Amino acid sequence: MRKILLAACACLLAARAGAAENTYRKLAEELGARAGKKLRVAAVLPFGCAQGPGTCPDGRLLGERLTTELINHGRFTILAPGQYSKELEEFAFRPEAGAAPGLLKRLKKELGVDAVVTGLAADLGAGLSELNVRLYAVPGGAALAAVRAVVERDWAAEPSPRDLRSLLRALAKKGVKVTSTPEWADFARMKAGSLATRLSIAALGGSEKMSDYEIEAWKDAPAETVSTVNYFCAATDCAALGVTGAGYYKAYFPDGFVLALDEGGDVLDCYYPERSYARLRMRLLARRAAGRNLAGSADWDKFQAAMDYRYVPVPDRRDPDSLRTEIDKWKLGPGEKVTGIYSPETPEKPDFYKVTFADGFTLVFDGPTGAIERCEYGN
Repeated sequence: MRKILLAACACLLAARAGAAENTYRKLAEELGARAGKKLRVAAVLPFGCAQGPGTCPDGRLLGERLTTELINHGRFTILAPGQYSKELEEFAFRPEAGAAPGLLKRLKKELGVDAVVTGLAADLGAGLSELNVRLYAVPGGAALAAVRAVVERDWAAEPSPRDLRSLLRALAKKGVKVTSTPEWADFARMKAGSLATRLSIAALGGSEKMSDYEIEAWKDAPAETVSTVNYFCAATDCAALGVTGAGYYKAYFPDGFVLALDEGGDVLDCYYPERSYARLRMRLLARRAAGRNLAGSADWDKFQAAMDYRYVPVPDRRDPDSLRTEIDKWKLGPGEKVTGIYSPETPEKPDFYKVTFADGFTLVFDGPTGAIERCEYGN
């Protein structure tokens, strides 16, 4: 009986696989039949998903399956994607927007393309996806064919971009160096696959728009309040992060999570480092020290080694809000009240900032260097 059941299952799986192949084959045949005889060279552009901009795992897989059947059908000479990847990047191709006239003209002129195939996939639920495919003449862009099919989602589910970011954030919280994990490699591949989407987002508002998009995508909840600081390479070590521009961004999440992004809004690193909690630890040690200044102590030396950034007061080398951001990191909670006093330079002493927190905790910043000279309670 067991052998009979296994044989029946094998036959069922083979039948499903055959039905799926027939679906893509029929789509390829319909496209070829409606193309006429003059169109010979075709390019299959990246497929997207109806539920969001850019490419997606489902769209890429369905596009690959249809491309295979188009090649096997033999009606068109199908170009390899690598032959026109630069053109897609240059014209910021987005599957949901279709191919721009300039892109079509370039494909015709440079590669002799007669037709392009575009497509969008939609997850219908219940293990089904709908695939809509269109064939356009090049360079005019006239629609020659539009076909659709409903197929089984018989592939292994891949994590969504948001799920993958959540997984990386969870790994970071465990102290894992995420840039060395397979999940980070998956994230890098996902970013490369969504190049057109990222370019289109950046085009709407430059690097700030891309940074805002990434920060939103890494939130555990939409209500999370994130503070972002721009760090200039003149005031910090950019080489350690591989930053070659003028600076980079860091986004600080409420629970200590840190996201580092370059000037283009591309993610460089993410972590829950010891340094995220180092300030709170020093504040606790200062409370226990009962009024003793911990700046310069052995504990302070360890703290300095762990800090990810030091406030730099020179106006042309820092963000104007960096002092406020540094002070916020020492708070026990976002609502904690802080009073500050600025003391101008005198012949006896350079200028400094004295900041007192609600419970009496005090920090004194040296004006010229930004170094914390005093870290104590009750003075």
